Amino acid sequence: MVPVFGDVFTEMALASTPYREAIGACLVGLRDFLLLFFFIDLGVGLDLATLGTQVIPTILFSLFLILTREKRLLTVYLTQIKRRNKYERIKYNTCCN
Repeated sequence: MVPVFGDVFTEMALASTPYREAIGACLVGLRDFLLLFFFIDLGVGLDLATLGTQVIPTILFSLFLILTREKRLLTVYLTQIKRRNKYERIKYNTCCN
C-alpha cells in the first residue's frame, strides 16, 4: 500500500514541473497499449446471461444523460446570447430591456 502512495506523490510532483508534457508524450504509447488490456479484461468479465435484464435500465439511463446534456447545452447557449446582447448594448450605448 505504501508504494502506491509514493507513486501518487511522485506523479503529482512531476505534474507540476515543466517536463510534464514531455513525460506525457513518452507515455502515450504505453497508455494506449494498457488500455487495450483494460477493455479485453472488461469484455471477458461481462456476464452475457444478465445482459437481457439490463436493456431497459440502460435505455432509461441513456435517455436521462442525453436529455440532461441537451438541457446543459441549451443553458450555456442562452447564457452566451445574453452576454453577447449585453455587450452590444453597452458597446452601442443603447438601453433596451
